[in-house]
Amino acid sequence: MHAPMTAITDAGDLMVTSPLALALLLLLWRAGAVPQARRLALAWAACFGVLGVLKLVFTTCGEHWQAGLHSPSGHAGLSTLVYGSYALVLAALPGWRRPLPLGLAGGALIAAIGISRMVLHEHTPVEVLVGLLVGFNCLLLVASLPLTPVQATRVPVAALLALLVLVPAVLQGSRSQAEDLVVGSARELHFRLGVCQGPPPAPAHLSATALPAP
Repeated sequence: MHAPMTAITDAGDLMVTSPLALALLLLLWRAGAVPQARRLALAWAACFGVLGVLKLVFTTCGEHWQAGLHSPSGHAGLSTLVYGSYALVLAALPGWRRPLPLGLAGGALIAAIGISRMVLHEHTPVEVLVGLLVGFNCLLLVASLPLTPVQATRVPVAALLALLVLVPAVLQGSRSQAEDLVVGSARELHFRLGVCQGPPPAPAHLSATALPAP
C-alpha cells in the first residue's frame, strides 16, 4: 500500500506540478493563446502564494489558535490547478471535446493525490480539503478564459499527453524543499520573534460569555 500511495502522491509534488504548469503555459503561448497563458500564470502564482501564506500562518500559529489545521495540502491545491487545467485544455481540442469523461479522469487523479496525503499521514482530511478549495478557486480563473476554436486547433494534443505521462514518470521520487523552508520560517517567527507564543486562547465553549457565574 505504501509504495503505490507514494507514487501517487509524488505526482502532486511541486517538483512535478511546476514543470507541468510551465510546459502548458509555453504550449499555450506558442499556440497563440497568449491571454490564456497569462491567466494560467496568474492562477499558478495565486495558488502558490495563497497556499504558501496559509502554510506559514498555520504552521506558526495553528496549535496556538487550536485551529485543528497545521499545514494546508499544497499537493492537493496545486494538483487541482495543474491537472484540472490540462483537462480543460484537452476538452477544448478538436476530437477531444468530452468534458465529462476528462473532468472525471482529472477529478479521479486529484482525489487520489488528496487521499494519498492522508493515507501517508502527511495531512489531515481538513488540510487536504483546504488545499482542494484553494486549487479549485484558482482553476476557476483558468476556466473563465477558455480557448477559442482557432486557438484550440494550434495546441498539439500529442505534446499534452506526452507531458502528462513523461513528466511524472521522469520526476518520480523528486521532493521539493518548499515545505522545509516554510517550517524553518515558522520556527524563526515563533521562537525568535515570539509570534503566537504564550497561552492559547480559550475554546469558544469556555469563553467569558459562556463561563458560569461565580
